[in-house]
Amino acid sequence: MFRILIRQILNLTSSLLLLCFFTFILCDYFFPDGLSFIIPSDSMRELDSGFLSESIHFFSRFFEYLNNVLTGQLGLSISRGNNISDEIVNYLPASMELAIVTLIFSLISGLWLGIIAAKHKNKWQDKLILSATLIGYSLPIFWWAMLLVLFFSLWLGVTPVASRIGFEYDIDVVTGFLLIDSLLSPRYALDAFVSVVQHMILPVIVLGTIPLAAITRVTRSSMIKTLGEDYINNAIVRGISDFSVTWKHALRNASSPILTSLSLQISSIITGAIITESIFAWPGAGKWLLEAVYRRDFPVIHGGLLITAGIVIFIFIALDYISMWLNPKLRDKSN
Repeated sequence: MFRILIRQILNLTSSLLLLCFFTFILCDYFFPDGLSFIIPSDSMRELDSGFLSESIHFFSRFFEYLNNVLTGQLGLSISRGNNISDEIVNYLPASMELAIVTLIFSLISGLWLGIIAAKHKNKWQDKLILSATLIGYSLPIFWWAMLLVLFFSLWLGVTPVASRIGFEYDIDVVTGFLLIDSLLSPRYALDAFVSVVQHMILPVIVLGTIPLAAITRVTRSSMIKTLGEDYINNAIVRGISDFSVTWKHALRNASSPILTSLSLQISSIITGAIITESIFAWPGAGKWLLEAVYRRDFPVIHGGLLITAGIVIFIFIALDYISMWLNPKLRDKSN
């Protein structure tokens, strides 16, 4: 496993370098002012006036760009004048909190529904779950969000419409995750925490619908295949409890396709977060990026692209390593 870990770290490093390289090319050639917001104009003039060849000139600028990115010097926002690194620190925790809660909701619900469908194959439970997941996978996010807001917020009045917490609460930011910060604020007891949970219900449901449907269907097909294996039948014959057979033996061996599907759904959550955060006025990185596109704030678009793509690459490689750790067959094949 140590050798696999080293290999995954090398994969992560090379992937991030390629990300920086392609981002450098795209932004340098397609942004109106190139990368002048990161590479100082004085340095660029110095390079232009030298006797370097075009290739050396190109890579000199790339390494200067890479050094600035690695040290967090992403430039200033055109519209606000703020440091982009500071804005990322301000907006990213809200999106991370929403994404983490959505992943937990989708994974737990998807595993539970997928196992129920697998254990009742071709019965009414299975057909009902498959029909529901097909509908959920086909729903447009914006339409689904507006429908939930109309029903639960406007008609029933049980959930808030926008923001992360009620306006009457003034929470000191410690971690950036309001679920934690609200508990660390003793003056509101649990009232602030309840307000955070209420504000999170609809965004999590909207953002988690498609990942939930995908994980449910993958879990069902993988569990059906695993539950038909000889070692599962032998475990049942030996008198091992149904819960232990399902959740300990079968699910662990069926986890590889599920983790692969989970890693693919991360991209869906990130793209869906842009729409979801805009609908619910969630002050996260997705809403921040969309506003930057409207304002043609290219430094912000560049910084958001780097951070979101880097997070996706890291999670993909981390889940790939976890799959090998859980499944000895994949580990032996990789070795």
